[in-house]
Amino acid sequence: MMENKLLSVLIPSFNSYQGVVTIVELLKTRKEIEIIVSDDSTDIEISHLIKSYLSKIGRSDIVYYKHKSTGNAVDNWNFLLSKVKGKFFVLAHHDETFTNTLFIDTIEKYQDSIELMILPLKVQHANGVYRSVKSLAQSLMIKLLRKSGLTLNFIGGPTALLIVKSRHINFFNRNLVFYVDTEWYRRLFL
Repeated sequence: MMENKLLSVLIPSFNSYQGVVTIVELLKTRKEIEIIVSDDSTDIEISHLIKSYLSKIGRSDIVYYKHKSTGNAVDNWNFLLSKVKGKFFVLAHHDETFTNTLFIDTIEKYQDSIELMILPLKVQHANGVYRSVKSLAQSLMIKLLRKSGLTLNFIGGPTALLIVKSRHINFFNRNLVFYVDTEWYRRLFL
């Protein structure tokens, strides 16, 4: 794997133009990252809006893929993981957003000693309400997850904005439904 950038930001999108815009607007000035959007929207108009928006930014390291939907979101996530070129990666779903970009400076400064970083995030619900997820709670749940077997996901979304060193890429198990995220965490952390 060729590691061109410090961080690959992976955005799987499904019928959410505004979700993609929210994430990209926050990150688009950071030159040390690449942004990869894989869109398996069923609404062609939304797909065109996303593609048009990204092309207007004019950066070759902000790329769009129209992913053929298989009916299983995990296939889109795994497609994105196959595109990682950065030293680190994060999977940021279209309804999640970063609270700021300071984490990129931290990764850059401590990149040789970081394997995994858990970020606070904001989740936007369909009604437009944001819910903040604090990294302290995430850290506690990951410690508990390490000690137990599979458990319900109290960390956040399927990735909860985990920054992971790319050499630890694990693909999600597409055959799981309710435990796809916790099983991925377990393989990642153990």
